[in-house]
Amino acid sequence: MTSSKALHSNMQKHLAEIWVTDAKPFSAEKRERLASRYLSDEEQKRLAKMTHPQTADVFLCARAMTRKVLAQKTAQKPDEINIALAENGKPYLPDFPELHFNISHAQRKIALAVAPVPTGIDLENSARNIEKSLIIKKYFTEAERKSIDDSGDTTEAFFSTWTAKEAILKGTGEGLGGLNSLELSLTPTEHTGNETYGCKFASTVINSPNYAAWTSRTFMPSDTHIATVALKAPDFLFELNLFNTDSL
Repeated sequence: MTSSKALHSNMQKHLAEIWVTDAKPFSAEKRERLASRYLSDEEQKRLAKMTHPQTADVFLCARAMTRKVLAQKTAQKPDEINIALAENGKPYLPDFPELHFNISHAQRKIALAVAPVPTGIDLENSARNIEKSLIIKKYFTEAERKSIDDSGDTTEAFFSTWTAKEAILKGTGEGLGGLNSLELSLTPTEHTGNETYGCKFASTVINSPNYAAWTSRTFMPSDTHIATVALKAPDFLFELNLFNTDSL
């Protein structure tokens, strides 16, 4: 087993760092240059097989941002960071078990969460046209449905609840399979994020003992996106940062 390496980080115990960016279109030349600088050999092979430009841009931007942020915390070169997959498919850092991360994207918008405890993040485009009623009926509990119906903004309430459930399940590594066994209560708040973006809701797990250790914070990184970060912690703060892709 690889021994744990020292972290070059000033992260507080229950502070989640969030990085948000937009994957801009890359020229073929820049895509090749960034891939060589930031991606592992296996990631470069995956990128080379992608035929859709947007898919390639998002994959490259998300991996490059993740590796650059993690490199700053581990004092390693971005392309040398060992990112492995657990049995449930969740990526983790075997050389740095005390550092956790998770990624989400909605079209070209990308969000990365980094924390000292297990974390998950989910990002959704709240402007897209989806059958919310069908999802609510299939995956939400009666209490969650009533909370959405009673809210002043059903779209915001729906995506806030949806992203909170997904963020926790991504944090545990279960994925969508656990949606029906997780029930949340969302409370409006404005005091758990930074002043620029703030925090729309804080969630508390109810009637779901398997997830009782998790809490989440919901925020809006843009006018048309809602995101939630979840940590395996009783409470936490988050710091939202905008990642400049020109820095790659």
